[in-house]
Amino acid sequence: MEDLKPVTRSIHANGWVDFVIVDEGLITVGEDEDVIILKDFYEGEPEVHTLNYKIKAASQYSNKLYLAGENNCINSYEIPSITDSCVISRFSTAPTCMDFSPDGSFLAIGAADFTVKVVNLDTLSHKVFLGHTAPILSIAYDVLEDYLATSSCDGTFRVWNISDKACLQKWVKHESCNDFDMSPVLAKMAWKPKSGEYLAIPVNRTIELFVRGNFEIYDTLEHDLIEQNLSIVLWSSCGKYIASCDTSTNIFIFSFPDTSLFKAISMSKQKICKMLFNQSDLFLSDTSGSLSLFQNILSISDQVDGEMFSESKLNESFELSDDNEDDNAAISLEKIKSKYTINEDFDENSVGLETVQEPKVIYKEELTPQQAFQPCSTPVSLRNRYLRYNLFGIVKCVSSNDGDTDSLHIELHDSTRHHPLYITNDQSFVLADVSDDFVAVASFGNEKTRSVIYCQHFGSIQLSNKNWSFTLPSNERALTLCIGGNWIAVGTSLNRLRIFSIFGLQLAMFNVPDNVVCTAAWKNMLYLCFTTTTYTSRTYKYQIYNIQNDVCIVSQGDVPLSDKLATISWAGFSNEGRIFIVDSNNNVLYLHRQIYHSVLDLSRHLTRSTDNHWVIGFTNTSIRTIMCRNSKYPTFLPVPIVSSYDLHVPLTDEKSEKYALEEEFVRHRLLSGSTSEMSSVLIKLFALACRSDQDDRAFEVCSFMPNIETLNLALKYSVKLKKQALSQRISNSIESKENVLEAQSVSNSPSLFSQSQSQTDEATKPELSSENFETSSTLCLDTPLASESFSLPSSAINPFRVVHTQTQNSVGSAIFDDLSLDTPKFKVKKKLSLNNDKPKPSKPVSFQTWFSENKSSLQEENPEMDNADLISVGMAKYKAIQQDSKNLKRNHEDSSSSNQKRSKLDISTQMKLSKFTRT
Repeated sequence: MEDLKPVTRSIHANGWVDFVIVDEGLITVGEDEDVIILKDFYEGEPEVHTLNYKIKAASQYSNKLYLAGENNCINSYEIPSITDSCVISRFSTAPTCMDFSPDGSFLAIGAADFTVKVVNLDTLSHKVFLGHTAPILSIAYDVLEDYLATSSCDGTFRVWNISDKACLQKWVKHESCNDFDMSPVLAKMAWKPKSGEYLAIPVNRTIELFVRGNFEIYDTLEHDLIEQNLSIVLWSSCGKYIASCDTSTNIFIFSFPDTSLFKAISMSKQKICKMLFNQSDLFLSDTSGSLSLFQNILSISDQVDGEMFSESKLNESFELSDDNEDDNAAISLEKIKSKYTINEDFDENSVGLETVQEPKVIYKEELTPQQAFQPCSTPVSLRNRYLRYNLFGIVKCVSSNDGDTDSLHIELHDSTRHHPLYITNDQSFVLADVSDDFVAVASFGNEKTRSVIYCQHFGSIQLSNKNWSFTLPSNERALTLCIGGNWIAVGTSLNRLRIFSIFGLQLAMFNVPDNVVCTAAWKNMLYLCFTTTTYTSRTYKYQIYNIQNDVCIVSQGDVPLSDKLATISWAGFSNEGRIFIVDSNNNVLYLHRQIYHSVLDLSRHLTRSTDNHWVIGFTNTSIRTIMCRNSKYPTFLPVPIVSSYDLHVPLTDEKSEKYALEEEFVRHRLLSGSTSEMSSVLIKLFALACRSDQDDRAFEVCSFMPNIETLNLALKYSVKLKKQALSQRISNSIESKENVLEAQSVSNSPSLFSQSQSQTDEATKPELSSENFETSSTLCLDTPLASESFSLPSSAINPFRVVHTQTQNSVGSAIFDDLSLDTPKFKVKKKLSLNNDKPKPSKPVSFQTWFSENKSSLQEENPEMDNADLISVGMAKYKAIQQDSKNLKRNHEDSSSSNQKRSKLDISTQMKLSKFTRT
């Protein structure tokens, strides 16, 4: 291995350094926020421009410099002034790599939020390529502008069809990681210049070449001198050499097509960030902030004569024209040979010119199954991540500075239940769930290790019973994990659900219909979501199981998402047992009687398109999320802030006056069981319909009113507005409803024997069967609208009407008619006390207290009034009540004083009589 000494110049502080070659010389950028222009590499003062953000990548075309930095944007600047900044594209996290199309009209960008964009620089429109599950490491634009090659920290290389965004090929070729800066390799690929016939990628200690079109492996470049994994691959501009560097900063150059090792160079620098050929010279930058130059490292005869020039001129120098002379025509023949496969030994019956095989046919709308995920958790690829963040507590995975050891931090929101726990993550646990009583974690497992399930109980007295673990079979991996009332459910890669008790007893194991997406649990209920995917459709289905003595399905059906490309981002139970789902389009769905209702559009609470909501749970009528600014996932430090948003049914016609009342009515009908709240909303809707002269709509509103008292208020209001026809219809409905209630109360009036019998039946009543299952949170307010008469369920009873019924006794029991079953009551004589006659003074009530207690009744009596009018009406009533109270108190005091005088007179008279008697 040669020990060539490059020309090195320290330019930036320690950190990531990128550079481009321009007409003015070299432009370098780094994490020290400086942009430096070197007009002469060997001597001369550099021109420094300081920006206010760290720069991760740079690219150049024409007189524009494009920078990707930690401001989560791609900014363009004029060269050489580095001014007139313009935002080209935005990401939720920092972009990490860029590459231009050959004509400079498109810019391909990869970012740490797992997304890849191709931006049209003329219109600033873009295409988004989704599929990677970790930050993007490198990106390579096809020289013929058909394909796009990308690599990611998830360990994969992918080739995309730019026109329809289809993933044509995927290889798992390098070690996975969870962060761009922590990745051991950069996995930089390269297309062969001019023809794009081959794609070269670094694979461990080799370079693999794949044929354009079918992307089958063509050749492998390797040598015994290569002892470390290769990180970067680079073609020379002539296409006759392939350079690469390993993680130990050694450089290897292979000749092509004989694939022999041309040169091997040993360096003592830090990690190489970028390599770039310029004629026979090789430039490279490293993480020490230095820029190095190897002069004449290639054979000069293989390069184009000339001085240092920019990448755009380099491309122009190899553009071939049909009008060239003989020498150029010979070069054009070489270009044709590089584009087509020539058979030198063809005969006259065979075709000697064969085009390269076309890419395999992929449907433009090909869909892939959604992978199993754990709600309330961040991706496994992140270095520090949340394994679970719910309404009970937080389970975090914290990596050490060296990245070798991890630990699990378990914290309950209610610290009185248990102190924080710290567990060494030596088994690579990636799944977790926590409740007030225990915590459970599980690992994925791989080819070498099995998947492990571990549980620790908070309330066990015996130390030996506090924790237990299970190891799954070698061919089965844990994919989902959830905690129920006193059991744990684990979804596995074999489409199985395994049920364990909290103390390690295996309760059940059964198969599910298709690929498990997620699971959730609440008390004895287990919610399962799974998916069935074809080329053009992706269907989600759900099943609800009752995990008690025998596992049984109590409900099942389809999950209708907002569109066919949407995926499920959260699913689970609220703390009251309601089932909610959030899809990737921020649409919140609520499962009510096997029907999913849209109850909130989270997009209305986003201020910027780059912001996202990370859902952690639901309460009765609200959702709790963490707002992620310019990111998909919450920050690890500082501790994120939890926000709460009320559910809001996305009805149409928001500008109308009745929209708010309609939304409140639909929301209460689905989620609330309060009769008073429903009555208040319906009275307001009724009043609005009456004021709008919509009598039919007003009577339609009456059909939803839950009791006769609300109907009477509606009747009073219609009479007040002198709507005789409407008043008559409401009156007839009230009378019909009273008759129905009276008949039901007569038929349901129990005798003494029937009461005892009903109590006995209630005591021996069996548990609810699975066929009649309905969660405790469901509420039925369905009322028919077809007729003007009101009909109620057979179990409805008017609680305000008392009906006395007479029962005929048999002859034999007539003698017991006069007997009373009530226990005898004894009167207790109280000692006479003059002080007891004086009433205790009552404490006066303030107007604020009185108004808050009677506001609802005032609103029902005056639904058309606003808050100010209600206060004035309430003040008048309050004064009248106070005056009546004062008058009553005065009369009581007068009567008590007269009674006191009379009692004193009686006492004096008795004393006189006693004296007279003695005498």
